[in-house]
Amino acid sequence: MTNGTLATPETQTQTKRILRHLLDIGPINPLQALNLYGCFRLGARIWDLTQVGIKIESNRNPKPKYAIYRLEPGSENWINANTYYNTIK
Repeated sequence: MTNGTLATPETQTQTKRILRHLLDIGPINPLQALNLYGCFRLGARIWDLTQVGIKIESNRNPKPKYAIYRLEPGSENWINANTYYNTIK
């Protein structure tokens, strides 16, 4: 796997923290990403992860409107996510 669009160290750090959250804690929404990790663009970080083959599902909360992201279940996806996590600096 490659680092995809992770062009800056800050982007890499945010992506790594969000991936660790998905692996250890579970679902994440934009407000959590902002409060916990200083990430204003959770959707972009999720896109970065999907570009390297990590399967992430999203559900939309109707009111107020926002997305909730979680790793798709399956041992292969968890292995891929953990492997990629270890490659991010």
